[in-house]
Amino acid sequence: MLLQANIGGFQGRPATVLAVLDENEQRLYIDRAIALRKERAKNEHGEMAGLITNQPQKDFDYSFSEKDFRQAFQDFRFYHNSSRLTFGQLAKQAIPAVEIDKITENGTNFAIYGEITNEQFAVIALCFFAKKTTQMQDSLNAFEHYSDFNEWITI
Repeated sequence: MLLQANIGGFQGRPATVLAVLDENEQRLYIDRAIALRKERAKNEHGEMAGLITNQPQKDFDYSFSEKDFRQAFQDFRFYHNSSRLTFGQLAKQAIPAVEIDKITENGTNFAIYGEITNEQFAVIALCFFAKKTTQMQDSLNAFEHYSDFNEWITI
């Protein structure tokens, strides 16, 4: 599945980062980071990318905001620490430098070292979006299995 993040408001120019999500393996491949491109990317089959953004635009799937940051950092750590996050040559500048600062009763606090760029924050947003997408797909699959199970029940 093709994913796209359009992010601005951090260091540097607003950016678009394109990624491919393997929903079965929950692997995220960050393909490239480019200047902001508001229109959705398409894959080789003409399917439109899922789009997460914090930029004002009409066509998107998820509006990324500050309320999502803590979960987004946790999702980034999930993909990063489980070796499910890889970067192509055209996306090397988008690798975020994020570390756990401390763990409290309120959750994990993350530290960003240096000025985080729009490309780097787009990767964090893509991890958040990928995790949400796989969770939603898992729920739909479970519902289908439950629906199939109900067909066998007779009263």
